[in-house]
Amino acid sequence: MIDVACGIILRDGKILATRRAKGKMHAGKWEFPGGKLEEGETAEIALTREIKEELALDIQIIKRLPDVIHAYPHAVIRLFPMVCHWISGEPIYTDHDSIVWLDPADLVDLDWVEADLPVLDYYLRGE
Repeated sequence: MIDVACGIILRDGKILATRRAKGKMHAGKWEFPGGKLEEGETAEIALTREIKEELALDIQIIKRLPDVIHAYPHAVIRLFPMVCHWISGEPIYTDHDSIVWLDPADLVDLDWVEADLPVLDYYLRGE
C-alpha cells in the first residue's frame, strides 16, 4: 500500500485543484495536490513538504478528513486528506499542466482521479 497525503487548500473562499500533466500517471485528471509519505514522516509533515516542493506554497493544516483507501490496477493507495489554509506563495507548475482556484460547488464539474472522489465528497458534506 502506498501512503499519500493530499490537501484541500482554501484561499479567499476558493479551493485549489491541479491537473496531472501529460506523461504522468492519470494525465489530464484533476486532483487535490500532495504526494507520497517518506520514511518516518507523518501525513501532515509530508503534505506540507510536498506542497512546498511541487507548488511553492506555504499552507497551514486545519483538520484531517477520513482516510481513503483506493485500489487502482497498478497499486493500492491510502490517502490522508487534509483541509488547509493557503498562507503564502503563488502556485508553480511542476507535476501539473493546469492549476485553478474554484468555488467549492464548481469542483464537481472536473474530471477527478478516482481516489480523490471520496475526498471531494467528504469535504462537500462537511465531514
